[in-house]
Amino acid sequence: MEIHIFYKSLQKYGGQEKVVYNLVNYLSGKGHKVFVYSYKIKDKITRENVSLIKVTVPPYPIWFRTLYFSIYAYLKARSIKKRDKQACVFGFGKTFYQDIYRSGGGVHKFYFKRATLKYKNKLLRALYVVRKLLSPAHWINILIEYLTYNSKNLKVIIVPSLFVKNQIQQCFNVKSVPIEIVRNSLNRREFYPDKEKKLNFREKYSIKDE
Repeated sequence: MEIHIFYKSLQKYGGQEKVVYNLVNYLSGKGHKVFVYSYKIKDKITRENVSLIKVTVPPYPIWFRTLYFSIYAYLKARSIKKRDKQACVFGFGKTFYQDIYRSGGGVHKFYFKRATLKYKNKLLRALYVVRKLLSPAHWINILIEYLTYNSKNLKVIIVPSLFVKNQIQQCFNVKSVPIEIVRNSLNRREFYPDKEKKLNFREKYSIKDE
């Protein structure tokens, strides 16, 4: 199966970045032919069934770069689906035409409302709101999110937590699209304490066995 993944960067480190990198390795390991479209490719994956396509985008301003990549992804994804209806298009953020979309950081509108609360002073809060409302990046993020969650092509939304799922359901009418919670995994070999350390930690903080 052909799987086409659109995300701004491919690298081993970072939140969403690491999810994308691990997913490409997993899917290609299962024998799928994976195409990755990014404008930042820092960590390459050398497998015969993985194709890395570096997208040339304007460096500045950042808001225009975001818009440019989202439009590129839209046009490219449409041409892919027209050529091969069985191909799967996977988006990870700031793209609005895909079969599967993973929202790692939640909804921009929800974040914006919460961010205003960090200013207890009403004047500072008002200035923050005005600054955001005058920012092209703010409106581009809102536009892309609107197009993403209202796309007829969208089949599944993947989120890492119930918190993010609730954001999407509160801000958008996505009743016809299933939202699946797939939590971020961890490397148990790297982050699993030995028995003695675990018992000492539980005793120190009065944590019960269950």
